[in-house]
Amino acid sequence: MELRHLRYFVTIADTGSFTEAANQLCTVQPSLSRQIKDLESYVGAELLIRGHRQVSLTEAGKVFLDESRLVLAQCERAVERARQVAQGAAPQFVAGFDYGLEHKYLAQVSTIVQQPEQVDLVVRSLPAPTLFDEVQAGKIDVAFTPPRPDMYGFKHHVLGHAPLIAAMHQDHPLAQHEQLSAATLANEPIVTATPKFGPALHQASVDFGRRNGVNFALSYQAETLTMAISLMQSMKKHVCLLPSYSRHLFPHNIKAVPLQGNVPEIPYAMVWHADNHCDAITAMLAVFSTDNSAK
Repeated sequence: MELRHLRYFVTIADTGSFTEAANQLCTVQPSLSRQIKDLESYVGAELLIRGHRQVSLTEAGKVFLDESRLVLAQCERAVERARQVAQGAAPQFVAGFDYGLEHKYLAQVSTIVQQPEQVDLVVRSLPAPTLFDEVQAGKIDVAFTPPRPDMYGFKHHVLGHAPLIAAMHQDHPLAQHEQLSAATLANEPIVTATPKFGPALHQASVDFGRRNGVNFALSYQAETLTMAISLMQSMKKHVCLLPSYSRHLFPHNIKAVPLQGNVPEIPYAMVWHADNHCDAITAMLAVFSTDNSAK
């Protein structure tokens, strides 16, 4: 098996078509089909289901696709890092953060990564599902984010749990309350995350209502924290349910109010790919494991 087999397989999976994949790869369809048969023979499993018009993945193919993407991404990264060294540039370590967790962990990560040798730390703030995709693809070394139920191919270390809070414009009538119950929020237009871009937050928001006997009117589902804040600032009537760590990113006119009753807590973790064994991750894990033990 060679890297070209992986590239061929990934292209077919992405296009859903041998013909389209052959066009993109500048080859002919019979040759591509033969290469994939050779790959399946090597793997010892059927990877693709050949339909009349569409090609789909078998269960083995789905697993092989994730791993193939990672191998190709790591090869690209190896080339880029080798070029950096040849040019005298410092190696890079990429850390990703769910919105607000930078405030809690960026300083520690920076200290750990840049010792004992000089390393360029690259920081990215992204929605949780995107962070997982980037870790899977080898584009992010470690992510600080809520874990997800399916952690195949990942390792993680839970760092803490953030209670759900309510956020609103400072001029909102409820902004002066010390705490807010689900019943108080029952008739308010509630903003939460979309299931696609913030699954843990969306589920926690729904659970808060259910646990306390309230069916919230989820009037708007924001794809990012920036969108949620913009909505609260422009409309001044919406209440947004968010994890408590996101309050560090609120502008001065957005108020955070604790919730009362049966309040869900959103776990957050350090997440990395199981095949990433770099020293910085080992050092981080040692530090954060010690921190958790001390709590």
